[in-house]
Amino acid sequence: MNTGRFNIDEFVSFARRINSDTADVEVKTASMALPKDIVETLSAFANCSGGTVVCGLSEKEGFVPVEGFDAKRISEALS
Repeated sequence: MNTGRFNIDEFVSFARRINSDTADVEVKTASMALPKDIVETLSAFANCSGGTVVCGLSEKEGFVPVEGFDAKRISEALS
């Protein structure tokens, strides 16, 4: 699904159809804090051809937004 430009709406539709994230886009719930495995994910992307991490979606619930997700807090924690 590498179109050269990431479109979140297209990705979410695609992920829902295949019921999975992909090799180059990793979904993280990150509801209250960064997940413990975020470093492993970022390292794997850095050691390959890159990728995109999408926080605030629940893969288990069908790629729907996570209730209470605070994008600013997660962004600050990541930086």
